[in-house]
Amino acid sequence: MALDGSAALKELEITIFGPGGAAISHTKKGERISNITTKFPHLFSLNFKKYSDREADLPVDQHQLLGLIAPRLLYVASATENPWADPVSEFEACVRVGPVYALFGKNGLATDKAPAPDVAVYGGAVGYHLRTGKHDLALSDWVHFMDFADQHSWAAP
Repeated sequence: MALDGSAALKELEITIFGPGGAAISHTKKGERISNITTKFPHLFSLNFKKYSDREADLPVDQHQLLGLIAPRLLYVASATENPWADPVSEFEACVRVGPVYALFGKNGLATDKAPAPDVAVYGGAVGYHLRTGKHDLALSDWVHFMDFADQHSWAAP
């Protein structure tokens, strides 16, 4: 399974995760595997394509893959006018990954209640916001990303 849309900033030990990869696939209401593997076949393995229109049969789901990022910081961003990204399910994935961060002694999201648009949740090692607008990477997204990063110590060990 691909984690399309992720950008790992190794120097900061943070992973920023965007639309196309963070939503729970088993219950996803947005873009389906058949849509994304048809539009972008070069991004995915042939094995992943076998789950086209069979998301419920996937052996793992996105929150489990997000858990592989722990203990590094994780940030997921969504947009209100990007229903294919399934922002509700992306937020759910951020909540579900919390127990993995707990194994490392870290907190996940500060809440299990989705924030209002343009309000970010930064409580622990996992951050999330839903930006008003279309699928894009806007200045306001970067402001949220950097505010999240600023809440964590970047001093070298």
